[in-house]
Amino acid sequence: MEILALNMRRRVGLLAAALLIPALAACGSDATDGSGDAKKEAAIPADPKQALIEATKVLESGDFRYTLTGDQVKGEGAVHMPSNSAHISMTIGDAAQGFAMEMEYIFIGEEGWIRLDIQGLGADANPTAGKFHHVDTKKVPDSSSMILKKGEADPVGSKALMNSIVEVQKTGEGAYSGTIDVTKAGEMQLVDKDTIEALGDQATKLPFTAKIDDQGRLVEFGMQMPAAGDLPAQDMKMVYSDFGSVTGIQAPPAADVVEADEEFYQKLA
Repeated sequence: MEILALNMRRRVGLLAAALLIPALAACGSDATDGSGDAKKEAAIPADPKQALIEATKVLESGDFRYTLTGDQVKGEGAVHMPSNSAHISMTIGDAAQGFAMEMEYIFIGEEGWIRLDIQGLGADANPTAGKFHHVDTKKVPDSSSMILKKGEADPVGSKALMNSIVEVQKTGEGAYSGTIDVTKAGEMQLVDKDTIEALGDQATKLPFTAKIDDQGRLVEFGMQMPAAGDLPAQDMKMVYSDFGSVTGIQAPPAADVVEADEEFYQKLA
Protein backbone atom coordinates (compact mmCIF):
# COMPACT_ATOMS: atom_id res chain seq x y z
CA MET A 1 0.00 0.00 0.00
CA GLU A 2 2.95 2.30 -0.60
CA ILE A 3 0.86 4.37 -2.97
CA LEU A 4 -1.18 5.57 -0.01
CA ALA A 5 1.92 7.18 1.42
CA LEU A 6 2.27 9.00 -1.88
CA ASN A 7 0.80 12.37 -1.11
CA MET A 8 -2.29 10.90 0.55
CA ARG A 9 -3.47 14.18 2.01
CA ARG A 10 -3.39 15.85 -1.40
CA ARG A 11 -5.57 13.14 -2.88
CA VAL A 12 -7.80 13.27 0.16
CA GLY A 13 -7.98 17.04 -0.30
CA LEU A 14 -9.32 16.42 -3.77
CA LEU A 15 -11.70 13.85 -2.35
CA ALA A 16 -12.95 16.35 0.17
CA ALA A 17 -13.34 18.93 -2.53
CA ALA A 18 -15.71 16.46 -3.98
CA LEU A 19 -17.01 14.50 -1.13
CA LEU A 20 -17.76 17.32 1.19
CA ILE A 21 -18.79 20.04 -1.16
CA PRO A 22 -21.95 18.12 -0.59
CA ALA A 23 -22.63 20.04 2.45
CA LEU A 24 -22.84 23.02 0.16
CA ALA A 25 -25.48 21.57 -2.04
CA ALA A 26 -28.81 19.95 -1.89
CA CYS A 27 -31.13 18.57 -4.46
CA GLY A 28 -34.56 19.11 -2.95
CA SER A 29 -36.68 18.29 -5.95
CA ASP A 30 -39.11 16.08 -4.02
CA ALA A 31 -42.72 17.20 -3.80
CA THR A 32 -42.79 16.71 -0.03
CA ASP A 33 -40.59 17.63 2.91
CA GLY A 34 -39.90 13.99 3.81
CA SER A 35 -42.96 13.58 6.00
CA GLY A 36 -45.40 13.21 3.12
CA ASP A 37 -46.87 16.67 3.62
CA ALA A 38 -47.05 19.05 0.67
CA LYS A 39 -44.32 21.67 0.79
CA LYS A 40 -45.04 25.34 1.25
CA GLU A 41 -42.83 27.96 -0.27
CA ALA A 42 -40.42 29.54 2.20
CA ALA A 43 -39.56 33.19 2.57
CA ILE A 44 -36.19 33.56 0.84
CA PRO A 45 -34.06 36.63 1.71
CA ALA A 46 -33.80 39.14 -1.09
CA ASP A 47 -30.09 39.65 -0.44
CA PRO A 48 -28.30 36.94 -2.50
CA LYS A 49 -25.54 36.27 0.02
CA GLN A 50 -27.97 36.00 2.91
CA ALA A 51 -30.20 33.72 0.87
CA LEU A 52 -27.30 31.32 0.36
CA ILE A 53 -26.23 31.45 4.00
CA GLU A 54 -29.78 30.64 5.08
CA ALA A 55 -29.93 27.87 2.47
CA THR A 56 -27.23 25.87 4.29
CA LYS A 57 -29.32 25.46 7.46
CA VAL A 58 -31.12 22.41 6.10
CA LEU A 59 -27.83 20.52 6.34
CA GLU A 60 -27.58 21.02 10.08
CA SER A 61 -30.01 18.16 10.66
CA GLY A 62 -27.64 15.84 8.81
CA ASP A 63 -30.33 13.89 7.00
CA PHE A 64 -29.79 13.92 3.23
CA ARG A 65 -28.22 12.23 0.20
CA TYR A 66 -25.90 13.73 -2.37
CA THR A 67 -24.15 13.05 -5.64
CA LEU A 68 -20.99 14.61 -7.00
CA THR A 69 -19.77 15.01 -10.57
CA GLY A 70 -16.39 16.38 -11.59
CA ASP A 71 -13.66 16.01 -14.17
CA GLN A 72 -11.39 14.09 -11.79
CA VAL A 73 -13.76 12.82 -9.14
CA LYS A 74 -17.22 11.26 -8.86
CA GLY A 75 -19.15 10.16 -5.84
CA GLU A 76 -22.32 9.79 -3.86
CA GLY A 77 -23.27 9.46 -0.25
CA ALA A 78 -25.78 9.76 2.55
CA VAL A 79 -25.55 11.39 5.97
CA HIS A 80 -27.84 10.41 8.84
CA MET A 81 -26.84 12.34 11.93
CA PRO A 82 -29.77 11.07 14.05
CA SER A 83 -27.82 7.80 14.16
CA ASN A 84 -24.45 9.55 13.65
CA SER A 85 -23.84 7.49 10.54
CA ALA A 86 -22.81 8.11 6.96
CA HIS A 87 -21.96 6.25 3.78
CA ILE A 88 -19.71 7.81 1.15
CA SER A 89 -18.27 6.33 -2.04
CA MET A 90 -15.81 8.11 -4.33
CA THR A 91 -13.65 7.51 -7.37
CA ILE A 92 -10.65 9.75 -8.01
CA GLY A 93 -8.54 9.67 -11.16
CA ASP A 94 -8.87 7.48 -14.25
CA ALA A 95 -7.42 3.97 -14.49
CA ALA A 96 -7.16 4.41 -18.27
CA GLN A 97 -4.67 7.20 -17.59
CA GLY A 98 -2.61 5.10 -15.20
CA PHE A 99 -4.17 5.74 -11.80
CA ALA A 100 -7.54 5.57 -10.08
CA MET A 101 -8.54 5.20 -6.45
CA GLU A 102 -11.94 3.96 -5.33
CA MET A 103 -12.85 4.92 -1.78
CA GLU A 104 -15.81 3.85 0.29
CA TYR A 105 -16.53 5.00 3.83
CA ILE A 106 -19.09 3.83 6.36
CA PHE A 107 -19.28 5.55 9.73
CA ILE A 108 -21.52 4.55 12.61
CA GLY A 109 -20.92 6.27 15.93
CA GLU A 110 -17.24 5.89 16.82
CA GLU A 111 -16.66 3.05 14.38
CA GLY A 112 -15.57 3.40 10.80
CA TRP A 113 -15.02 1.11 7.82
CA ILE A 114 -12.82 2.37 5.00
CA ARG A 115 -12.22 0.61 1.68
CA LEU A 116 -9.44 1.84 -0.60
CA ASP A 117 -8.98 0.09 -3.95
CA ILE A 118 -6.24 1.26 -6.28
CA GLN A 119 -6.33 0.65 -10.03
CA GLY A 120 -3.48 0.99 -12.49
CA LEU A 121 -0.86 -0.46 -10.13
CA GLY A 122 0.42 -3.92 -9.26
CA ALA A 123 -1.41 -6.11 -6.76
CA ASP A 124 1.42 -5.62 -4.23
CA ALA A 125 0.32 -1.98 -3.90
CA ASN A 126 -3.28 -3.00 -3.25
CA PRO A 127 -3.19 -6.17 -1.11
CA THR A 128 -6.59 -5.67 0.53
CA ALA A 129 -8.64 -4.80 -2.56
CA GLY A 130 -12.34 -5.24 -1.94
CA LYS A 131 -11.95 -5.26 1.85
CA PHE A 132 -13.07 -2.65 4.38
CA HIS A 133 -10.61 -1.67 7.10
CA HIS A 134 -12.39 -1.44 10.44
CA VAL A 135 -11.14 1.60 12.34
CA ASP A 136 -11.70 3.09 15.76
CA THR A 137 -12.32 6.76 14.97
CA LYS A 138 -10.94 7.71 18.40
CA LYS A 139 -7.52 6.64 17.11
CA VAL A 140 -7.70 8.91 14.08
CA PRO A 141 -6.30 12.47 14.45
CA ASP A 142 -8.91 15.22 14.59
CA SER A 143 -7.14 16.83 11.64
CA SER A 144 -7.93 13.88 9.38
CA SER A 145 -10.36 14.64 6.55
CA MET A 146 -11.26 10.98 6.19
CA ILE A 147 -13.41 10.66 9.29
CA LEU A 148 -16.95 11.84 9.98
CA LYS A 149 -16.66 13.59 13.32
CA LYS A 150 -19.38 13.10 15.89
CA GLY A 151 -22.11 15.71 15.69
CA GLU A 152 -20.66 17.16 12.49
CA ALA A 153 -23.47 17.14 9.96
CA ASP A 154 -21.71 19.60 7.67
CA PRO A 155 -18.01 18.65 7.62
CA VAL A 156 -17.13 21.12 4.90
CA GLY A 157 -18.46 24.09 6.86
CA SER A 158 -20.77 25.41 4.17
CA LYS A 159 -22.07 28.29 6.28
CA ALA A 160 -18.51 29.57 6.81
CA LEU A 161 -17.89 29.19 3.10
CA MET A 162 -21.00 31.16 2.21
CA ASN A 163 -19.93 33.84 4.65
CA SER A 164 -16.73 34.04 2.58
CA ILE A 165 -18.55 35.05 -0.59
CA VAL A 166 -16.77 37.99 -2.21
CA GLU A 167 -19.53 38.87 -4.64
CA VAL A 168 -22.74 37.18 -5.75
CA GLN A 169 -25.70 38.00 -7.92
CA LYS A 170 -29.01 36.33 -8.58
CA THR A 171 -29.06 35.11 -12.17
CA GLY A 172 -32.53 33.59 -12.31
CA GLU A 173 -35.25 32.01 -10.19
CA GLY A 174 -33.31 30.33 -7.39
CA ALA A 175 -30.04 30.64 -9.32
CA TYR A 176 -26.90 32.49 -8.22
CA SER A 177 -23.29 32.98 -9.30
CA GLY A 178 -20.28 34.75 -7.87
CA THR A 179 -16.86 34.24 -6.29
CA ILE A 180 -15.64 32.94 -2.95
CA ASP A 181 -12.47 33.73 -1.01
CA VAL A 182 -11.59 30.32 0.44
CA THR A 183 -8.71 31.82 2.43
CA LYS A 184 -11.33 33.39 4.71
CA ALA A 185 -13.45 30.28 5.22
CA GLY A 186 -11.30 28.99 8.07
CA GLU A 187 -10.48 25.31 8.56
CA MET A 188 -12.42 23.28 6.02
CA GLN A 189 -12.22 20.24 3.80
CA LEU A 190 -13.44 21.75 0.55
CA VAL A 191 -9.98 23.05 -0.34
CA ASP A 192 -7.02 21.98 1.79
CA LYS A 193 -4.20 24.22 2.95
CA ASP A 194 -1.71 22.95 0.36
CA THR A 195 -4.16 23.59 -2.47
CA ILE A 196 -4.93 27.09 -1.20
CA GLU A 197 -1.21 27.87 -1.17
CA ALA A 198 -0.82 26.47 -4.68
CA LEU A 199 -3.75 28.57 -5.91
CA GLY A 200 -2.13 31.78 -4.71
CA ASP A 201 -4.23 34.87 -5.47
CA GLN A 202 -6.77 32.71 -7.30
CA ALA A 203 -7.91 31.34 -3.92
CA THR A 204 -9.46 34.73 -3.13
CA LYS A 205 -11.82 34.67 -6.10
CA LEU A 206 -12.93 31.12 -6.96
CA PRO A 207 -16.00 31.16 -9.25
CA PHE A 208 -19.11 29.35 -8.06
CA THR A 209 -22.73 28.80 -9.01
CA ALA A 210 -25.58 27.78 -6.73
CA LYS A 211 -29.27 26.95 -6.83
CA ILE A 212 -31.87 26.91 -4.08
CA ASP A 213 -35.38 25.45 -4.18
CA ASP A 214 -38.67 27.08 -3.21
CA GLN A 215 -38.03 25.96 0.37
CA GLY A 216 -34.91 28.09 0.46
CA ARG A 217 -32.64 25.02 0.55
CA LEU A 218 -29.33 24.90 -1.28
CA VAL A 219 -29.94 22.21 -3.90
CA GLU A 220 -26.91 22.61 -6.13
CA PHE A 221 -23.42 24.00 -5.75
CA GLY A 222 -20.74 24.17 -8.43
CA MET A 223 -17.19 25.41 -8.19
CA GLN A 224 -14.68 26.04 -10.94
CA MET A 225 -11.28 25.01 -9.58
CA PRO A 226 -8.27 26.27 -11.57
CA ALA A 227 -5.09 24.19 -11.84
CA ALA A 228 -3.03 24.27 -8.64
CA GLY A 229 0.28 22.52 -8.15
CA ASP A 230 -0.08 18.93 -9.37
CA LEU A 231 -3.89 19.12 -9.42
CA PRO A 232 -5.47 19.88 -12.80
CA ALA A 233 -8.25 22.40 -13.32
CA GLN A 234 -11.71 20.96 -12.96
CA ASP A 235 -15.36 21.84 -12.54
CA MET A 236 -17.27 20.17 -9.71
CA LYS A 237 -20.98 20.08 -9.00
CA MET A 238 -22.83 18.68 -6.01
CA VAL A 239 -26.55 18.07 -5.69
CA TYR A 240 -28.47 17.00 -2.61
CA SER A 241 -31.73 15.12 -2.16
CA ASP A 242 -33.97 13.17 0.21
CA PHE A 243 -33.97 15.66 3.05
CA GLY A 244 -35.36 14.04 6.18
CA SER A 245 -35.85 10.59 4.63
CA VAL A 246 -32.45 8.88 5.01
CA THR A 247 -32.29 5.83 7.30
CA GLY A 248 -29.39 4.72 9.50
CA ILE A 249 -26.40 3.28 7.66
CA GLN A 250 -25.55 -0.41 8.13
CA ALA A 251 -22.08 -1.88 8.72
CA PRO A 252 -20.52 -3.91 5.89
CA PRO A 253 -20.71 -7.74 6.04
CA ALA A 254 -18.14 -9.25 8.41
CA ALA A 255 -16.68 -11.32 5.55
CA ASP A 256 -15.69 -8.09 3.82
CA VAL A 257 -13.87 -6.59 6.83
CA VAL A 258 -10.28 -6.65 8.07
CA GLU A 259 -8.97 -4.85 11.14
CA ALA A 260 -6.92 -1.73 10.42
CA ASP A 261 -3.29 -2.02 11.46
CA GLU A 262 -1.03 0.79 12.68
CA GLU A 263 0.26 1.43 9.17
CA PHE A 264 -3.29 2.03 7.95
CA TYR A 265 -3.98 4.48 10.80
CA GLN A 266 -0.86 6.40 9.81
CA LYS A 267 -2.28 6.81 6.32
CA LEU A 268 -5.34 8.52 7.83
CA ALA A 269 -3.31 11.19 9.62
